[in-house]
Amino acid sequence: LASPAVVVEGWKHAPFSATRPDPAQQASDNDQNSWQWVQPGWLQPSSPVDGYVLYRTRFTPHVAVQQHGGRLRVGRLTGPAEVWLDGVKIAQTLAGDKTLDLLLPAKMQARDLAVLLTVPAGEEFGFRDVVTVSVE
Repeated sequence: LASPAVVVEGWKHAPFSATRPDPAQQASDNDQNSWQWVQPGWLQPSSPVDGYVLYRTRFTPHVAVQQHGGRLRVGRLTGPAEVWLDGVKIAQTLAGDKTLDLLLPAKMQARDLAVLLTVPAGEEFGFRDVVTVSVE
């Protein structure tokens, strides 16, 4: 019997950038304008130029995942991307439309997750599917 997965929510993305942003960049608490709320599974409109978009969220896994670790599934990104967990790069993909199935190490606290996505000009971008956490 497979364990249930929990959808990771609360995603925001930084403004589109022609230069690679620092994956540690965070929105300030009073920034209500430049970072936009997004929902994985819905793509963002295309850009006229190549560039990058940084996505961030903070989530607290269920206690079993905090104690024993789990699986982090990042659903079908539209292009090359880096995945950062708590400030450490844990994955990189050079191709889009691929689900990343990653180990989520045990840690008894909230986690910071960032995805730095490379965006080609003229194409919608983002997560084609949701991001989930499940018990290992």
